[in-house]
Amino acid sequence: TVWIVGDGNLSFSLAMARAFPKMRLIATTYDSEDFVLDRYGGEQVIAELKERGALVLHDVDATALDTTLTPSLAPSSTADCIVFNFPHHPGKGRIQRNRDLIRGFFESAAPFLSDTGHIRISLAAGQGGTPVDKPRLWGDTWQVTAQGAVAGLLLSSIYP
Repeated sequence: TVWIVGDGNLSFSLAMARAFPKMRLIATTYDSEDFVLDRYGGEQVIAELKERGALVLHDVDATALDTTLTPSLAPSSTADCIVFNFPHHPGKGRIQRNRDLIRGFFESAAPFLSDTGHIRISLAAGQGGTPVDKPRLWGDTWQVTAQGAVAGLLLSSIYP
């Protein structure tokens, strides 16, 4: 089972559902269904996701999965992979708020991973503070490894 959190217009979730038709997918947005429909005109995307067997949920907070996602799932549901693409706190110059956001996500997601489960988070170049990122002062990054460590997670791979 793959959980995709914070997929604004659900386009990534739909691409995954098309590419991996046998995958059990839970696609979520932070926004309400009404907002997604009004802003993105997502009726067709949502319909196709559901036709492909995906569970589509709205109003899901990636930092509070236990209260905003799991009530819609079977008890003791776990994920083999939880994906959060390009998380960000609104506005520029919000490094600490973005650190808080990804740390909150890691802490929220970690308890729901299966025994072999993992988290995939996509960040823009330089944001993470990893060895692959452009040279940047550690203090000017989101310090993704430190945020994950708070949740007991380890960085296992990096892809540029």
